[in-house]
Amino acid sequence: IDVSYLPDSVHLVYDEDSLFQIAHNITIDTSSGTMYACDPPGTGLKVYSLNDPLSPQLEYDLVWFDYIHDVYARNDTAYLASGYDGLWIWDFSNPAAPLNIGSITSYPEQGFNHSGWLSEDGKTYIMCDETDGKKLKVVDVSDVSDINIHSVFGTEWWDRTLPHNVMFFDGIAYISYYNDGLQIYDCRDPANPKQIGYYDTYLEENDQIFQGAWGIYAAFPSGKLVVSDRSTGLYVFDYHV
Repeated sequence: IDVSYLPDSVHLVYDEDSLFQIAHNITIDTSSGTMYACDPPGTGLKVYSLNDPLSPQLEYDLVWFDYIHDVYARNDTAYLASGYDGLWIWDFSNPAAPLNIGSITSYPEQGFNHSGWLSEDGKTYIMCDETDGKKLKVVDVSDVSDINIHSVFGTEWWDRTLPHNVMFFDGIAYISYYNDGLQIYDCRDPANPKQIGYYDTYLEENDQIFQGAWGIYAAFPSGKLVVSDRSTGLYVFDYHV
């Protein structure tokens, strides 16, 4: 969709399913105009050039993994949330011959590595394991050849809570948390994260693991937060650290 005509109109310019018909998620590295499509059937990750957005070109089909659930990409470096295979980091600066530059496949509170977010300075990564009762991880990725876990953190109200998605800015982690709503943690001391805000968007019985908040967006210039709750709807919060 071409949005250059906003606020007057938008224009559909591409609508095609020949590249892939289904994917769990996509991420676009705006620094290079590269799209990463997670888990199209039959592959772990497909990488496309969007230099011509009306004609995306497949650059690489990463088949190392049975499953890649999500990816965070910046400056041609992709952090792959690979489910039970942990966290893998790949360099796609040469998309025809990408390189695996780091991984961590065993760590405390390990579950299904669902998603994560990288700090502005590229030294810290917050990782969500989408497994009931498992905590989030503050990960030291300052040396991708030697990845370490600074700490684990998360809520303890219910046995069946689990983190789903996170955004991480200025040392503050904003988390959509199944059965525990919006959770905000100060991770500026990576060894000692502290909860500094929360709002429970789902007040019913926490008797199933996939209820409540599952989406967070925390990058609006206004500072507002948007949380999508799969059970109760959309929430907009005014929040300042």
